[in-house]
Amino acid sequence: MDISNHRKPNRLQGYDYSLPGYYFVTACTHNRVRWFGEVVGGEMILSRFGKIASRYGAEIPEHYPDVTLDEWVVMSNHIHMILVVGEPAIAVGRESVGIGHCPVPTTNAGEMPYVFDVEGDDGIEKYGLVSKVVKSFKEIVTKTVRHETSQMNFGWQRSFHDRIVRDQEALDAIRSYNRANPANWERDRNFGR
Repeated sequence: MDISNHRKPNRLQGYDYSLPGYYFVTACTHNRVRWFGEVVGGEMILSRFGKIASRYGAEIPEHYPDVTLDEWVVMSNHIHMILVVGEPAIAVGRESVGIGHCPVPTTNAGEMPYVFDVEGDDGIEKYGLVSKVVKSFKEIVTKTVRHETSQMNFGWQRSFHDRIVRDQEALDAIRSYNRANPANWERDRNFGR
């Protein structure tokens, strides 16, 4: 049986990722290539690519007014972000979805806030707000890197890892992890890849 077209779902099934809350997100570069810089003496030194990623990460709240950034860090080959989704500015059924970094075609999904149908390679897929933010961020970083540097090999791993932060203890631990990530880089599972 060919399972290559049947990927395990990355998001928690049935969960609405546009609900208010904290979401810990990790996005890795394709093949975990160290495009974003190097850690020197426990400090992350951003490359030109890393500065592009940092710039667009910081701009996320400008494009998504219901999203703010908590602790986040750009590492050599991945990015960790805590996205904070607040109360929707307009009730369910709103037509305006924000301008995004790289807006994607959307249609109003009706009863679920911020869930949109987006035409994918294999038909219609559902995107919640967190997926939309990460997709937009990855797209604009990729387009900018390729345009400004002519480095056409730059890319991201497909999808991203997320964790719904459920309590203050978990949030504090993730914040600490993000802050300490550069100092702990040589022990990070992404270091040796």
